Amino acid sequence: MFHKKLKRCLFSTLLCTTMLISGCGNAANSPVASNQPENSATDTPVTEGPATGISTYTIDVSASMSEDNVISDTLYGLFLEDINHALDGGMYAELIKNRSFEYGTAAGNGKKHGWTVTADTAEFTVVDGIEDSSYLHEQNPSYVRITNTGSDYSGIYNKGYLEGMSLTADAAYNFSFYVKSDSYQQDVKVTLFDDKDTVYFEGTIGDIKNTWSKKELSVIPTGFDGNKTLRLSVEIANGSVDMDMISLMPTDTYQDTNIRRDIGEMLEALNPSFLRFPGGCVVEGRDLESMYSWKDSIGNGATLTVDGVTTTGDIAVRPQGRSIWSGTAGHPFYTTYGIGFYEFFELCEVLDCLAIPVLNAGMTCQIQSPKYIVFDVGSEEFKQCVQDALDLVEFCRGDESTYWGSVRIAMGHEEPFRLKYISIGNEQWQNEYFQHYRLFVDAFNKAAEDNPALYGDIELCVANSTTSGDRVGWNYVSDCADFGDEITTLVDEHYYETPSFFFTNVHRYDSYDRNSQAKVFLGEYAAKSNTLEAALSEAAYMTGLEKNGDIVQMACYAPLFGNRTQNQWTPDLIWYGNNTVFGSVNYYVQQLYANNKGQYNLPTTLEIADIDTESDLSGMAGLGSWMTSVAYDNLVITDNITGNVLYENDFEDNSWEEDFEINEGTWYVEDGRLIQKNTSDPADTNTGDALYFGDINWNNYTLTVEGQILSGAEGFLIPVCVTNTNNNIFWNIGGWGNTVSCLQIVSGGSKSGQVSGTTKNMTLSKDKTYTIKVIVDGNKIEGYLNDMKYLEYTQTSPDALYETASLDYNGDIILKLVNPTASAQKVACNLNGFDSASYEAAATVTTLSGTSLSDTNSFSEPEKMAPTEGTLSIAESFIYEAPAYSVNILRIPKK
Repeated sequence: MFHKKLKRCLFSTLLCTTMLISGCGNAANSPVASNQPENSATDTPVTEGPATGISTYTIDVSASMSEDNVISDTLYGLFLEDINHALDGGMYAELIKNRSFEYGTAAGNGKKHGWTVTADTAEFTVVDGIEDSSYLHEQNPSYVRITNTGSDYSGIYNKGYLEGMSLTADAAYNFSFYVKSDSYQQDVKVTLFDDKDTVYFEGTIGDIKNTWSKKELSVIPTGFDGNKTLRLSVEIANGSVDMDMISLMPTDTYQDTNIRRDIGEMLEALNPSFLRFPGGCVVEGRDLESMYSWKDSIGNGATLTVDGVTTTGDIAVRPQGRSIWSGTAGHPFYTTYGIGFYEFFELCEVLDCLAIPVLNAGMTCQIQSPKYIVFDVGSEEFKQCVQDALDLVEFCRGDESTYWGSVRIAMGHEEPFRLKYISIGNEQWQNEYFQHYRLFVDAFNKAAEDNPALYGDIELCVANSTTSGDRVGWNYVSDCADFGDEITTLVDEHYYETPSFFFTNVHRYDSYDRNSQAKVFLGEYAAKSNTLEAALSEAAYMTGLEKNGDIVQMACYAPLFGNRTQNQWTPDLIWYGNNTVFGSVNYYVQQLYANNKGQYNLPTTLEIADIDTESDLSGMAGLGSWMTSVAYDNLVITDNITGNVLYENDFEDNSWEEDFEINEGTWYVEDGRLIQKNTSDPADTNTGDALYFGDINWNNYTLTVEGQILSGAEGFLIPVCVTNTNNNIFWNIGGWGNTVSCLQIVSGGSKSGQVSGTTKNMTLSKDKTYTIKVIVDGNKIEGYLNDMKYLEYTQTSPDALYETASLDYNGDIILKLVNPTASAQKVACNLNGFDSASYEAAATVTTLSGTSLSDTNSFSEPEKMAPTEGTLSIAESFIYEAPAYSVNILRIPKK
């Protein structure tokens, strides 16, 4: 037994997580601009086979173009779900939190959430206007009544969302609210101030009437430089005033929408061809209250008349929604619908992309619902779901003679919105879903017969599942034409996998049926991390999407947004704070591919140089549990090759404290066993209540330990190949409510789901002693429970190089090369049939690279990894050197 307390460190590579590449270490990557070719257009061309260490890449640039090698026009797009406060508190430019006083019991202080009195003389109550019809609008019935009993001004103030409201010095903002009072004759004072009560703006609004009226005020904060987090107060003199819809919006927004300029510009830079919205799980909901309604999001077409002006679908008539995502008491997740379906379609117009709305299929989320709700097909609720889908088409396409078309026109959009696809459901695979889906198809078929001009060319998307291996959606499509469904043209696949999956499944779509009536809509995917390794794996995988661009119609990363303060899901493509936004390295991969997508694939051959990409799994070991109290005993680690004992402990004393580093949990020794006591949600949502021990360089070892469940909902977690809590692999025994055994991988601080091929159904018994054995052997992991094998996993190494080549609409030749290895790679490129007279002499080269697979962009280093540009002389044959850990775009412009 050893007693030295082990220090953990983060190697420059993720030595034991997913794609471990030989020789990984810090590698200096030259910027593209200095990456000069060994053979430029004026050098001796490379026409022989590759020299030692050089890969040969041949592209047939004179190949004939046909439907067989076409790349979908809509391949790369966006998925925008209101998760991680993506809308309210995020891209929606509104700065005031709970402006309509409609927050519910999930919020701290309920309907008063976000508001505080400015002085003791102020009182404020939230009035339910339903009781006496005193509301601004019945769908938004609550409002605030401020009473000041003192002689000085007092009232209420608001700090805004999440980090607080950040304002820019000398920038213009628009303050507005609805106000009324039976007796108040003085002004309302609006102030911007900081936490030290220093005032940066003060203005007044008068002429308060006894009926609701809308008042506005131009607000320009001064007295500081740059950005400052401020508070907004609304105060009155002695008396009582009613207010609702208190708002502060910047006048400088993205393309004159209600979207934050900086965030909108980040979306625009991705050059999306489509936008899928509004979810995701948000569409399904977890109960009746949180099932998303597109009609609610536009106020159900209701009108509001104030000051003699009538508006339709205004934000003031939109009922507040409750999200499936719970948030916290301090940051609850309610939905103002400030960005509703009308604004989503407007955003699609601004971005010049297709709209892909997702609608509820008549059921809640089967995973998150406390009580899974499925509307009976004969119920009025289900019929309404179908009618809502039909009405959405009318809303987008109808003219003034149709009800919903007239609503759109009254909202300010006379021309139709572009609509081709509607997705029914999100992540469903149950029989009841397909029963529901067929009835949607029937309804659209009938509508197309009755009104072909409106419905005749609408196409539907059927859900598949949440895992990469399921085919339920495709099983439906295989015979759907037999019962009259010829309008389902997309199958929505979702999968969140490890980088290993994406590196080794580049050819996933090669074998998909080209004769199917439906194509692939990869509606959600990610490599479950914002590390360089994950981004490289996604870039590699996207070469396969492009090569299969005839069958893969659309693909979008998910989720889109994460924030600095409070999230429900990571990783995310774009990260924002109250005055900042940056792209993850994954963002830049999406940007590079979307802005360099060709029209046709070019035939290629790649002969990769002999580069060793194999590496043994290695790292410390550990013990743990999830919401479960467990006992461990007789722990032994042995070397598979020598048989030597690397570590052992029978927990008869407290010597273990020197050997183990506790990550989370309540750990102690009792009666000769190591106990983990905690049964509540663990603070570490990756590896639960775990502790680690051993040497970070351990490989080829076997862990054996005895374990017993004492209490709780699940079973054992056995970490192996541990670099640290953010990078490890663990065997989850009794996970998912004590129902399965599986492997999970944590990479870059993000945890995978059940690793494909490792899941087995099983249930553990309490108070029974289990002998647990985990063997780490080279790139393989095996797991045994009482000598029965439950787990077998082989880590497949990536290829040394990934590629795709295409021809765009202008005739430009576009080459994409992904180098996931720790060494720069020389690639001899041969352009068969290249007509140098028709092309510019130099290619534009864009490179995205880093020095370590664990690198990430962050708030402190937002552009640690970002694309750099250079040029490269081009001939029929030339050599390009791809830096280590890099994504490379070579674009050869046609004259």
